[in-house]
Amino acid sequence: MSFVGFNEEQVDGMVKTINDIANTVCNGIVDHLTNGLVVPMADCWFTPEGKEYFEGHAQDVINTSTSIASALNVFIARTEAATKNWLSNTGGTQGEGLASSFNINRVDDGVIRGQLQTYSGNVDTNIKTQKPNGDKGIEETEARNVISKLGSIQSEIIADIKSQFKAVDASAAFLGKDQATAASECLDKISQAIGNIFKLLTEGENNVYGEIDKAVEKYGNVADQGVKNLYNQDIVEEK
Repeated sequence: MSFVGFNEEQVDGMVKTINDIANTVCNGIVDHLTNGLVVPMADCWFTPEGKEYFEGHAQDVINTSTSIASALNVFIARTEAATKNWLSNTGGTQGEGLASSFNINRVDDGVIRGQLQTYSGNVDTNIKTQKPNGDKGIEETEARNVISKLGSIQSEIIADIKSQFKAVDASAAFLGKDQATAASECLDKISQAIGNIFKLLTEGENNVYGEIDKAVEKYGNVADQGVKNLYNQDIVEEK
């Protein structure tokens, strides 16, 4: 049965959407960072220190699990409260369709953490300590070009999450204005957690710009080394 301002099927649909958001957040972070940062960086940075740096960065990503789970669980609690409030104010009863939204399973921090650990594996697989021929170094121009796209990567991750929240907003409207506010606040908290990943990369004490400088200073520019090797080879052949 449907009531003005409330529809049990819509509520159930919203619950399923909420449960999907955690997966969307984790998959978005892992996929966009892997494809936008790790894979292209693996083609231009080949040092033990570089691998160690990205391993630390991967741990920063994994550590966002607590903030993400907390934000989603606050939203879930407010969704439950809105449902119960409707029942109390309207004298409605908890129907079969409403059962799942009346007590929504909380998001497990450990599950979120486990999903984000996939990123650590991607870093380990892709980032190498040296090139296949044994050379170590960094192609500075290419590395800086990859880093220049971090803002776009962050925007893409958040855009994916926003699209998921649109479904929640559309379904949540009938639960009251407070529910739309809860969705917005949850999105803000998740966006802040994601933003912190990129802040640590670009503004932290061990930011990526400084690490690139250290690699160039210690190992030189791999691209320059390649040019020098070709030049030296030409001289030998001419002799």
